[in-house]
Formats: sequence, C-alpha cells, structure tokens
Amino acid sequence: MKIDVLGTAFMDVVFQTPESGFEADNVVFSSMARISAGGNGCNLAINLVQKEVETKFYGYIGDDYPGSVIIKDFVKNNVTWNQNCHESTGISLVLVDQSGERSVTSYQGMNDEFELSAAELEDLDNDIAVCGLGLLPHLETDLKPLIARAHSNGHTIYAGTTGDTDHLYQFIKEGKYSGLDFLFMNNLEAQRLCQLPNLIDCGKELVNECGIKNVIITEGEGGATMISQNDVYHVDANKVNCVDSTGAGDAFMAGFIAQYSSDHDRIKSLIAANNSGGENVQFFGAVR
Repeated sequence: MKIDVLGTAFMDVVFQTPESGFEADNVVFSSMARISAGGNGCNLAINLVQKEVETKFYGYIGDDYPGSVIIKDFVKNNVTWNQNCHESTGISLVLVDQSGERSVTSYQGMNDEFELSAAELEDLDNDIAVCGLGLLPHLETDLKPLIARAHSNGHTIYAGTTGDTDHLYQFIKEGKYSGLDFLFMNNLEAQRLCQLPNLIDCGKELVNECGIKNVIITEGEGGATMISQNDVYHVDANKVNCVDSTGAGDAFMAGFIAQYSSDHDRIKSLIAANNSGGENVQFFGAVR
C-alpha cells in the first residue's frame, strides 16, 4: 500500500526548557536541543515510512537551509517528495517543558501558498492523507476534489486538523468535507468547532450534520475516541513517561493509517494509533 501525504513542511528547532514561560530580557538555558524536519505533513510522512508504508509527500519545501534539513531527513527515511519551490520554508520554534508539554511559534513560509496543480491531482492514485488543515488555506477551502479523486480510484482519504482556525471550522460545518473517510482532531479542536462539552456529541454532530464518515478525537492522557454513524469506540491511553508531546498527534494518525491500509479494521487501527502516539511522546522531538 502507498500513501500520498499532502501537508505542511517546517524545520523544527526544539529546545527542552525548565519552564514554559520566560521573563523578559532573561536567558534560560536548555538541557537538550535538536533541529529536524517537522510540521504535520512531514511528521506524518516520516512516521508512515518508518512503519514500512511507502509514502510520497506533497508540500512546499523551499530551496534554502530549512528546506535542506527536511530533505536530509526525507532521504534518510526514504520519503519521496514532489518538488522544491524557490521561496522560504516554514520554521517552528518548539519549547518543551519538564512535563513534556510544548508551546510552538511558527513562521509559515510557503505553507500558506501550497496547492495542488491539476496535473498533481491527476497523479494521485493511492490512499490520500491531508495533514495540517488549519495551516493550508488553499487546500482546506474545499476537500471535495480530493475526496472524489480518492473514491473514484477505490481509495481511502484521511485528514487531520491543527490549531483553532475559524474558517476551517466554517468549511467543515458547510459540508465541504462531506464524504471524508476519517477526520482526526484533538479534544480542544472538537469542542471549539462544535461548541459542545461532550466529545461524543461533538463527533456525532460532525458525522450526522457534516457528512464525515468517521471522526477520531484524541484526548491526551484520556486516550482517544472514534465516532461513526452506528458506533462509538474508546481506547484508554497507555501509561508512559511523557518526554515530549511534539508530533504525538501525527504519530497517532500514522499508526492508524498504517494499520487500516493493511486490514481495514477500524478498531485494531485505533488501538495501533494509540500505541503509536504513546511511543512518540517517550522521545525528544517529533520524529526519530
């Protein structure tokens, strides 16, 4: 099975810090730091290849130093990508505190401009995963062409959201993601979108009113819940030592896709995703 991943590309600069907030005009020393490929799309692509799923990445990687960092990690992990652009690559500064929780500030670079050409859309002939919705304005406006492309070829399409993005939520509510096979989001995103305190109610609204076939909501230490038209399934989080939560959602999504692409068993795939996310938080950085 091969997956076409469409998504964000960032160079991550990650520091482990003694605290999450700093005083003005003060120097705080990090106990650990690394620079690597990052962003939801890159993280998903690398995680999939590490799970022995052949993957091609579609996104904007600039012809600059941050882009070279991403390409080096892609080459190391045997991820193929569509092309380089001549503009700037996105950059994220990630601060991870002693509890493993992180805060992020990002420069979007060319992620704001990423869109598929007609030729690239026609080239998609595999399962499709769109990762980083909320940061990809030209894609998230309407996923219907991608959904139609996947389904016309008998394939599955997955999508993952990130952050609090009002216009993205508007598109979902308007039914522009109708027919999507799997939508991944975290508990905060689901509650912001649906304005409902109960996550199952959030999922049911997205399924029944927005036309999404399966909604998967991650809950951190609370585990994850999958809601569809006819059933709800919950899996508890594994008890692990959280070193760094960066990229855990992308690893979770990769675990689900890798399992589902092999046997189309949703419950086994949710369990595999939960295990993958739990493994990811135990090391520093978004990807190994």
